[in-house]
Amino acid sequence: MAPESILCHGPYSGPAQINAFSWDWQGLRNSALDFQESSGLVAGGLLTLAVFVFVTALINHEWTYVIFAVWLVGNLRLYANAMGWDMQWLGRVLLSDYMTPLRQFTFAAYYLLTAALFT
Repeated sequence: MAPESILCHGPYSGPAQINAFSWDWQGLRNSALDFQESSGLVAGGLLTLAVFVFVTALINHEWTYVIFAVWLVGNLRLYANAMGWDMQWLGRVLLSDYMTPLRQFTFAAYYLLTAALFT
C-alpha cells in the first residue's frame, strides 16, 4: 500500500493528545465498537446511579441527595471532556457552536456543585 498524506485540523480547548494508528478496516471497526461499549458502560453506570440517588432524594425529601445526583451527571460531563468524547451526549452528537459555552457551563456548575455538596 502506498503512503498517503493526511491533513488534520483540530481546535482544542484544554490539554490534548493525538494518537494516530494505521489499521485495516476490521481493526478500526473493533476499536470503535470497544470504545462505544466502554463509554456506554461508564455513562450508563453514572446515569443509573444519579437517577437512583435522585429517587432517594425524592423519597427522603433531602436536598443534599439532589445536589449529589446532579454532581454525578457533572462528573460524567467532565469525564467525557477528559476522554475526548464530550462532543456527544447520550449517543447524540452536539453542535460544535454550543461546545465552548457548554464546556464553560459544565466546569462552572461542577465547581459550584462541589462546593455546595462538600460544605
